[in-house]
Amino acid sequence: MAEISGQLGFSTPLGELVNPGASAMNAEMSDYQNLGANWIRTNFWWDTVQPNRNGGYDWSELDRMVSAAKEHGLKVVAELSFSPRWGGIDADGYAKFAKAAAEHFGDSVNYWELGNEPNLKMSVSDYMSLQKAAYSAIKSVSSGDTVISGGLSPAPETANGHIGAVDFLKGMYAQGAANSMDAVGFHAYTWPEMPSSSNSWNGWQIMEDGIRGTMVANGDGGTQVWVTEFGSPTKGYNSVSQDQQAQALREAVDLAHQESWVGPIMYYSYQDRGGNSGDSENWFGLVGPNGEHKAAYDTYKAIATHDDWA
Repeated sequence: MAEISGQLGFSTPLGELVNPGASAMNAEMSDYQNLGANWIRTNFWWDTVQPNRNGGYDWSELDRMVSAAKEHGLKVVAELSFSPRWGGIDADGYAKFAKAAAEHFGDSVNYWELGNEPNLKMSVSDYMSLQKAAYSAIKSVSSGDTVISGGLSPAPETANGHIGAVDFLKGMYAQGAANSMDAVGFHAYTWPEMPSSSNSWNGWQIMEDGIRGTMVANGDGGTQVWVTEFGSPTKGYNSVSQDQQAQALREAVDLAHQESWVGPIMYYSYQDRGGNSGDSENWFGLVGPNGEHKAAYDTYKAIATHDDWA
């Protein structure tokens, strides 16, 4: 099912949503709503829900998050994380977890992303065993739900223990991916460049050329690419200025609007973690660690409050 191209949401780690407490979580989601966001993509950690290999499921933490999202008009993209701490890759267990999640949340969650950056973590065959099993499990519960493949890291080439995004997707299609996903997940990071940059390592360029080209070559041109992470850090290695962060967001949405095959964009992330100014991972937010608004905050709001066109 195609969704509105370039429609904005947030990709926020589950811990950053729930750990500050219910009041803070609701305040944050209220601001998502104020900003015009339509989506929240977050982790559904397997070992949070099932702390022990043979134990039952505890949905309480996710229930609170999903209820808050629903209250604030946000559609949830559930990133079904794999490889729990108590064990390795287990396709049967992952499928049971996926089916249980689909059954438990029913119509409250209709969008499922199968893992995060699998091309940095495992072989194509290992990943495809998980994807096929979980896809079938979710569809057995609700055939109308949307299943997104695990958002690929925009690695430009296969080297240093990881698999390039395009190489990984080609391998997925060779193993039947077209029949076990409704959308391709991709992390279109471009920093310190802009999305419009023609550099071959630019994540947006990789998506437009290699990712999309692979999909078309495999007869899957009618499927969207969902940008399940996108953003730029304003401190740390290769960081950008606040104005450049805002410009990158604007460019990404403008480019998405030109192509119906680009699905929603999940912005990573809402608020800076703060702390070490040399660690770029701490500075991706639209909001600073003390709640101050960056330039991209207003840019996001200007776009997201007007992105509900058909």
